Amino acid sequence: MNMNMKKFRTENWEKDEKSYLLELASENIEIIEDKKTDIENNKKKEVAWNTIVSKFCSRYGNRDKKRIKEQYQRLKLKAKEEYRQQAKSMKQTGGGPASKPPGPLSEFIFNMLPGDFINPINPYGSICVRN
Repeated sequence: MNMNMKKFRTENWEKDEKSYLLELASENIEIIEDKKTDIENNKKKEVAWNTIVSKFCSRYGNRDKKRIKEQYQRLKLKAKEEYRQQAKSMKQTGGGPASKPPGPLSEFIFNMLPGDFINPINPYGSICVRN
């Protein structure tokens, strides 16, 4: 690696930028969250992301597609972690302070992608047989 090459750091994301990104993603959620990776679906995803990037950049300035997609992924991971921590703290016994509830962005993601947050619950124990 060349010593003269430094990693370029972009500006931090503001809350309103994150909210707008999630709003744009929710308009195209069926396309960008589709698990299929054939040529046709990849083209649809590319068009959807290009639309999201152009709308986002027209409002907030220049952020490249890679950074916007990375931010979207980070927001989803953070939301999942917040809900995981909340579920973990609810299962704990003993006193102590209540856990911090998930934030508004995490709630928006939860409502946008509820299937990503639901874990199968087996009322009869930890062994679960699926058909």
